[in-house]
Amino acid sequence: MNKAIGKVTMVCVCLALPLMGALRDAGAQGGAVMTYPRSGQSQDQHDRDRMECSQSAIDSTAFDPLFEAQWLARSQGQLHSSVTSPAPDASGPGAVGGAAIGATMGAIVGGISGDAGRGARIGATSGGLLGAGRRGNRRQEQAQWERKQAAQRRDESQQLQAQFDAGMANYERAFTVCMRARDYEAL
Repeated sequence: MNKAIGKVTMVCVCLALPLMGALRDAGAQGGAVMTYPRSGQSQDQHDRDRMECSQSAIDSTAFDPLFEAQWLARSQGQLHSSVTSPAPDASGPGAVGGAAIGATMGAIVGGISGDAGRGARIGATSGGLLGAGRRGNRRQEQAQWERKQAAQRRDESQQLQAQFDAGMANYERAFTVCMRARDYEAL
């Protein structure tokens, strides 16, 4: 039984390896550059030339499309989950806390003037209004901060994408020159 499983596994691996190589080659060797033999080169020769020209383009541009694409994806994923500056403090007394603070202060002032109850009511009302106003401002600050963070992440992501695109364009140019030198049509 174990021998049969081992043989089946070996057959599956042997069949999958060329497919995995073909998938990698499609992404790395020339990127989006299509090449066609001009002088009747065989498919094996075409594949060898694409692989050699891909390596030549990587060596001359220091840009490996597979590595760089994986790096770009990881970097952009990290950008979307990162925060570059702390959020503004959204805590504070709010309306209820402001009313309590206002009532206390009003009672003290009212006690001095002879009517602590009236001073507490006035203090509670004004403190509640001020606390509610501050809470609203804090929410606006929080929303503004979140918009700023999103814009900053978007800008950084666009910069990374532009760097990748420039590297890819250089790589494809070098790959195309190499393939044309080997008598292929490169589009």
